[in-house]
Amino acid sequence: MENNMLEYTPRIPTHWKFSKQRKLETPLSDPAPAVLAPKNECKGFDSWLKKQCENTKEIQSLWSVLAASERGADPRAAISSGEVPFGFSDSFVWPKVVKTLQGVTNKMNSGSQRKQELKNRMEELRAELNKCEEEYALITESVQVWEEMKAPCEQATKLAQSCQELEEEFSSVVEQALEEPEDLSADHLILVFNAVGLSRDIIQKITAKRVTGEEFLDPCYSAVYDGITNEERMDVGYCRHMMEVRKIPYLKHDDCVICRCDTEELIYLFEEHEEWKLSPDIAKKKCINGPRFFMMSINELEETFSISRAQARTVWKEKKQIHYAALSPGI
Repeated sequence: MENNMLEYTPRIPTHWKFSKQRKLETPLSDPAPAVLAPKNECKGFDSWLKKQCENTKEIQSLWSVLAASERGADPRAAISSGEVPFGFSDSFVWPKVVKTLQGVTNKMNSGSQRKQELKNRMEELRAELNKCEEEYALITESVQVWEEMKAPCEQATKLAQSCQELEEEFSSVVEQALEEPEDLSADHLILVFNAVGLSRDIIQKITAKRVTGEEFLDPCYSAVYDGITNEERMDVGYCRHMMEVRKIPYLKHDDCVICRCDTEELIYLFEEHEEWKLSPDIAKKKCINGPRFFMMSINELEETFSISRAQARTVWKEKKQIHYAALSPGI
């Protein structure tokens, strides 16, 4: 029987035999992110992420799943093999990691938004700066000119202040004297002419004659009209008329629709009174204003506006009625 039995020689499994002791590869307890971080990630991602996190322990598990992903393992296989940690429901590992990464994302998105806001603000400031620089250049030029004009301007101001004081003084004296215009002296009459707006040329011509108020108001005294134009004659005549009716300053008669007109306003008045048949172009050409129009005689109306004598008489009567209606009850 012993011959029929297979000879049994005790063997040790070959995988139990070691020519030398095999080293056990134990995972690092804290693998260096530089080693485990995936090669296909942005260079420096690990160090950047650590800087963004206040507590790096919360993302410690991230490095293992990144390393597994680099080798082609999906998260399920990595967790199942023990390479990537997981926890029970009372101590989940990954919510903290997700929350931390989402916080970093929100933080950086906020930074991007803030970057755009700052960019927009810088553009606004640049535009404002450009505007300020333009204004500064203008102001600088203006200040330089002002430095040259300051002294003349101060001198002009002093002269204007002096004229202001004289104006107040003369107007008080003349307005009081106008209560009895016949008693006006030649000097006071010149001030009246000046105040009602007669030209300097007229004033100088009358000044040479030393005309008094009594002479000026005398209908027979015509020397005052010597050497002046027809328009100037009407201006002087209007002044004498208004002095007679005690309406100097002229603003006392500002309610007269004729006398308050300049040339343009008089043209509107002509348009309102179409029945007068007076040409606006002639009024404009000859610089006829309200006071001059009032002073025009029948002959002047007829010749100036080329209308019939009957029409000129009608216009003359109506304009006088308008004027004197505004004077009463002042007369």
